[in-house]
Amino acid sequence: MNFIIDVNDNKYVVDADKLKSITELLSGCLMFSKEYNRGEDGGDSFYTYHAFEQDVESSMQSVQVISDATLAVAKLAGRKK
Repeated sequence: MNFIIDVNDNKYVVDADKLKSITELLSGCLMFSKEYNRGEDGGDSFYTYHAFEQDVESSMQSVQVISDATLAVAKLAGRKK
């Protein structure tokens, strides 16, 4: 069985073993975000940085199953020109 995962607007096809490895690897990592804050009443704008733990499985909502037949057709089509 194969899966499509979306990482930074790029889609990757991985098998079940690789998906498990990715999930295990990310489960020990912190999420990081940089948030832009607009200054109030003409004040200076600034960024705040945030690092936090998050459940990896709930954040991987974009994982989709792709059938072997669909993957075979996609491989035949190759890269769009």
